[in-house]
Amino acid sequence: MYLPETFVLAELRRVTGSRRLLADTSALICLDALGLLETVRHRWRLLAITEVLAEWQAGNARALELEILSSFPGEAELPTDRKLVNQAKVARLPLLSEDRRILLAAEESGLPAICCLWLVAGLDSLGDLPRPQSLAARTVLAYRFRYDAKRLGIFDQMLMLIDKGET
Repeated sequence: MYLPETFVLAELRRVTGSRRLLADTSALICLDALGLLETVRHRWRLLAITEVLAEWQAGNARALELEILSSFPGEAELPTDRKLVNQAKVARLPLLSEDRRILLAAEESGLPAICCLWLVAGLDSLGDLPRPQSLAARTVLAYRFRYDAKRLGIFDQMLMLIDKGET
Protein backbone atom coordinates (compact mmCIF):
# COMPACT_ATOMS: atom_id res chain seq x y z
CA MET A 1 0.00 0.00 0.00
CA TYR A 2 1.42 3.35 -1.03
CA LEU A 3 0.49 6.50 0.90
CA PRO A 4 1.28 10.12 0.08
CA GLU A 5 4.88 11.01 0.88
CA THR A 6 3.72 13.98 2.92
CA PHE A 7 1.82 11.67 5.29
CA VAL A 8 4.70 9.23 5.64
CA LEU A 9 7.23 12.01 6.16
CA ALA A 10 4.98 13.58 8.82
CA GLU A 11 4.80 10.22 10.64
CA LEU A 12 8.57 9.83 10.57
CA ARG A 13 9.13 13.40 11.77
CA ARG A 14 6.61 12.86 14.56
CA VAL A 15 8.72 9.95 15.78
CA THR A 16 12.11 11.62 15.42
CA GLY A 17 10.81 14.91 16.82
CA SER A 18 9.42 13.37 20.00
CA ARG A 19 11.64 13.46 23.06
CA ARG A 20 9.37 11.67 25.53
CA LEU A 21 7.23 8.59 24.95
CA LEU A 22 4.71 6.92 27.23
CA ALA A 23 5.47 3.22 26.84
CA ASP A 24 3.37 0.17 27.53
CA THR A 25 4.71 -3.23 28.50
CA SER A 26 4.38 -4.73 25.01
CA ALA A 27 6.69 -2.08 23.55
CA LEU A 28 9.28 -2.51 26.31
CA ILE A 29 9.31 -6.29 25.82
CA CYS A 30 9.52 -5.88 22.05
CA LEU A 31 12.42 -3.43 22.18
CA ASP A 32 14.23 -5.60 24.71
CA ALA A 33 13.80 -8.69 22.51
CA LEU A 34 15.24 -6.76 19.55
CA GLY A 35 18.19 -5.62 21.68
CA LEU A 36 17.13 -1.99 21.13
CA LEU A 37 15.75 -0.99 24.52
CA GLU A 38 18.91 0.78 25.68
CA THR A 39 19.43 2.45 22.29
CA VAL A 40 15.87 3.77 22.42
CA ARG A 41 16.33 4.91 26.02
CA HIS A 42 19.40 6.92 24.97
CA ARG A 43 17.44 8.68 22.23
CA TRP A 44 14.01 9.08 23.87
CA ARG A 45 12.92 9.51 27.46
CA LEU A 46 10.59 6.59 28.17
CA LEU A 47 7.87 7.05 30.75
CA ALA A 48 5.39 4.53 32.12
CA ILE A 49 2.58 4.10 34.57
CA THR A 50 2.96 1.97 37.70
CA GLU A 51 1.07 -0.98 36.20
CA VAL A 52 3.41 -1.14 33.20
CA LEU A 53 6.48 -1.21 35.40
CA ALA A 54 4.87 -3.92 37.56
CA GLU A 55 4.10 -6.02 34.45
CA TRP A 56 7.71 -5.60 33.27
CA GLN A 57 9.10 -6.64 36.66
CA ALA A 58 6.78 -9.66 36.86
CA GLY A 59 8.12 -11.06 33.59
CA ASN A 60 11.71 -9.83 33.59
CA ALA A 61 14.50 -10.34 36.11
CA ARG A 62 16.35 -7.26 34.85
CA ALA A 63 15.49 -4.01 36.61
CA LEU A 64 14.30 -1.13 34.48
CA GLU A 65 14.30 2.46 35.66
CA LEU A 66 11.61 4.60 34.08
CA GLU A 67 9.96 7.83 35.08
CA ILE A 68 6.55 6.89 36.46
CA LEU A 69 3.48 9.03 35.88
CA SER A 70 1.13 9.18 38.86
CA SER A 71 -2.34 7.73 38.55
CA PHE A 72 -5.35 10.00 38.69
CA PRO A 73 -7.92 9.76 41.46
CA GLY A 74 -10.68 7.33 40.53
CA GLU A 75 -8.56 5.40 38.03
CA ALA A 76 -7.83 2.42 40.27
CA GLU A 77 -10.58 0.30 38.72
CA LEU A 78 -9.77 1.16 35.11
CA PRO A 79 -7.93 -1.34 32.89
CA THR A 80 -4.27 -0.53 32.24
CA ASP A 81 -5.02 0.25 28.57
CA ARG A 82 -7.48 2.99 29.56
CA LYS A 83 -5.07 4.41 32.16
CA LEU A 84 -2.33 4.63 29.54
CA VAL A 85 -4.54 6.50 27.09
CA ASN A 86 -5.77 8.86 29.83
CA GLN A 87 -2.21 9.60 30.95
CA ALA A 88 -1.06 10.19 27.39
CA LYS A 89 -3.92 12.66 26.88
CA VAL A 90 -3.22 14.65 30.03
CA ALA A 91 0.57 14.65 29.62
CA ARG A 92 0.30 15.21 25.85
CA LEU A 93 2.67 12.36 25.16
CA PRO A 94 2.92 10.04 22.18
CA LEU A 95 1.94 6.51 23.18
CA LEU A 96 4.42 3.74 22.35
CA SER A 97 2.78 0.33 22.10
CA GLU A 98 2.60 -2.94 20.23
CA ASP A 99 -0.89 -3.66 21.52
CA ARG A 100 -3.40 -3.07 18.72
CA ARG A 101 -6.17 -2.16 21.16
CA ILE A 102 -4.02 0.54 22.75
CA LEU A 103 -2.88 1.89 19.39
CA LEU A 104 -6.49 2.06 18.15
CA ALA A 105 -7.74 3.66 21.37
CA ALA A 106 -4.98 6.26 21.14
CA GLU A 107 -5.73 7.01 17.50
CA GLU A 108 -9.47 7.24 18.21
CA SER A 109 -8.68 9.74 20.99
CA GLY A 110 -6.58 11.82 18.60
CA LEU A 111 -3.33 10.88 20.33
CA PRO A 112 -0.11 10.17 18.50
CA ALA A 113 0.44 6.42 18.60
CA ILE A 114 3.80 4.92 17.72
CA CYS A 115 4.68 1.27 17.22
CA CYS A 116 8.18 -0.19 17.53
CA LEU A 117 8.43 -0.42 13.76
CA TRP A 118 8.23 3.38 13.56
CA LEU A 119 10.94 3.66 16.24
CA VAL A 120 13.19 1.42 14.16
CA ALA A 121 12.71 3.77 11.19
CA GLY A 122 13.38 6.70 13.50
CA LEU A 123 16.61 5.14 14.76
CA ASP A 124 17.64 4.50 11.15
CA SER A 125 16.85 8.09 10.20
CA LEU A 126 18.82 9.48 13.15
CA GLY A 127 21.85 7.32 12.34
CA ASP A 128 21.51 5.20 15.48
CA LEU A 129 20.72 1.94 13.67
CA PRO A 130 22.47 0.63 10.56
CA ARG A 131 20.18 -0.30 7.67
CA PRO A 132 20.83 -4.07 7.86
CA GLN A 133 19.68 -4.02 11.50
CA SER A 134 16.63 -1.94 10.57
CA LEU A 135 15.64 -4.49 7.94
CA ALA A 136 16.29 -7.41 10.32
CA ALA A 137 14.10 -5.71 12.95
CA ARG A 138 11.36 -5.24 10.33
CA THR A 139 11.42 -8.96 9.58
CA VAL A 140 11.19 -9.92 13.26
CA LEU A 141 8.45 -7.39 13.99
CA ALA A 142 6.43 -8.33 10.91
CA TYR A 143 6.51 -11.98 11.98
CA ARG A 144 5.97 -11.45 15.70
CA PHE A 145 3.23 -8.83 15.53
CA ARG A 146 1.73 -9.69 12.14
CA TYR A 147 1.74 -6.11 10.95
CA ASP A 148 -0.73 -5.35 8.21
CA ALA A 149 0.36 -4.30 4.72
CA LYS A 150 -0.33 -0.65 5.54
CA ARG A 151 2.13 -0.47 8.48
CA LEU A 152 4.81 -2.43 6.61
CA GLY A 153 4.31 -0.22 3.56
CA ILE A 154 4.66 2.94 5.63
CA PHE A 155 7.90 1.61 7.14
CA ASP A 156 9.25 0.81 3.66
CA GLN A 157 8.29 4.28 2.46
CA MET A 158 10.01 5.79 5.49
CA LEU A 159 13.22 4.03 4.53
CA MET A 160 12.89 5.26 0.94
CA LEU A 161 12.49 8.84 2.18
CA ILE A 162 15.52 8.41 4.42
CA ASP A 163 17.51 7.16 1.42
CA LYS A 164 16.38 10.19 -0.59
CA GLY A 165 17.63 12.47 2.19
CA GLU A 166 14.17 13.94 2.79
CA THR A 167 14.19 13.50 6.53
